[in-house]
Amino acid sequence: MALTFPANLENAAYARTGCGRLYVANYVAAGVDGSSLTLLGMTQDGVELHFNRSQEKIECDQFLGAIGAFPVKEECTIKFKLVDTVLANVKRAWILSTSMTAGDRADSLGGTLPFGEDSSRNYKQVIYQGPGIPLVGGTTIVQLYRCVLRSASPIKFAKNEVSMVEVVLDALSDPSITVSATKGIVGQIIDG
Repeated sequence: MALTFPANLENAAYARTGCGRLYVANYVAAGVDGSSLTLLGMTQDGVELHFNRSQEKIECDQFLGAIGAFPVKEECTIKFKLVDTVLANVKRAWILSTSMTAGDRADSLGGTLPFGEDSSRNYKQVIYQGPGIPLVGGTTIVQLYRCVLRSASPIKFAKNEVSMVEVVLDALSDPSITVSATKGIVGQIIDG
């Protein structure tokens, strides 16, 4: 019997475009939406969402291969290059809990960002919002409830070059969330 494929797979409504905005908000328990989103700043080369699941395979002597598997580990990370490296955006991207002196977007005098030995736990909600195909409409939203910094590249300050920092954030499971059909414990992807 031949395979039967669904119709209209080429429909533009299934496509996504890469251009979008990245926001951060304070962590709120139970997967509640952050109340005040802050634009993280301009990014370059898009925003990458990585989801990996490790499976433990079940093997039996009577079969040559695995007969089943169950999940043992899931990891979700979000990776981006932050081009808008004013101190306020670097603080948000690094998810630091230290207090800044001035240095916000409205402050033209600069500021001071202390870092190193940040011993407190600080979690942030990270939201990506991107448009669908032009003329078709729609929006894709990726909401990660509880993120921490995994790594950040060096920030290079060089003549006639844009200073940027590549950031990788881990999206952690939120133990305050009750798993339901509409909400995951790490985050959710919403097509609208």
